Amino acid sequence: MRYPERGRRLHSVNTGRSRETFDAVLAQQAPRVPWDIFRSRLEWKQSEHVALIGPNGSGKTNLLISLLPERDFIVLMATKPRDRTLEELVTDNNFDLYHEWLEVPAKKSPRRILWPNARSLEADEKQRKVFNDAFHAIYDEGNWCLVIDEGYYVATELKLGSQMRKYWTQARSLDISFVVGTQRPAWVPVEMYSESRHVFLWSMVEHEAVRRVSSLGRANVDLVREIIPQLEEHQFLYVNTRTGALYRSYAPFNEAVDNTDKYGGGDTA
Repeated sequence: MRYPERGRRLHSVNTGRSRETFDAVLAQQAPRVPWDIFRSRLEWKQSEHVALIGPNGSGKTNLLISLLPERDFIVLMATKPRDRTLEELVTDNNFDLYHEWLEVPAKKSPRRILWPNARSLEADEKQRKVFNDAFHAIYDEGNWCLVIDEGYYVATELKLGSQMRKYWTQARSLDISFVVGTQRPAWVPVEMYSESRHVFLWSMVEHEAVRRVSSLGRANVDLVREIIPQLEEHQFLYVNTRTGALYRSYAPFNEAVDNTDKYGGGDTA
């Protein structure tokens, strides 16, 4: 799989600034950096939460997978009936596949995909039980990185939002990192924004989704709101909610792809 052609701006907004002024502000306050430089600067510690928010096909899963080598003990909750990218984690990246939660010592199975059968219209109850069992066990054990590929579905359709809120607000003290992706940003608990230290945002047009960035800690919220609709295709905005740091970059679409900037360099060296 190759990188897409240079992204185009999908949306424009009336910011009251000239294009030249806005570009100058971006270069200074939210610089565009090549992926390999961004990756070397990112400091993601165990117990820090991560949120990935953007439409289907934006590159959330690929970026998420590129982050996972940072963590020693991982449980990834898979919700879709099929997902080729996650299937490759089992075949190529030494993840163990489980269809229900089993009490296996972490050191014997440190990297797991928890994937209950979702290939029927009545699968919700089975998924809810399996994921709920895992929520409780992981919380009791601590020291895990729990990853959910679609937070909206787990919180709303499976009605596990209260468990997710507890992870966002209390799991840090148990050395648990909580990593959640969603393509329905307006319908996930607001704690996904307010309690995650590392937030990755792709272009969004939903008013409620953009409004919720007011929960992004020390970030320049007005600037974030201005940037989001103008992100290029496949480009993300990274927000560190504790320091306020902002960066723009493109995640790799495949680990085999050379992780240098395919878009003509960045705003910083």
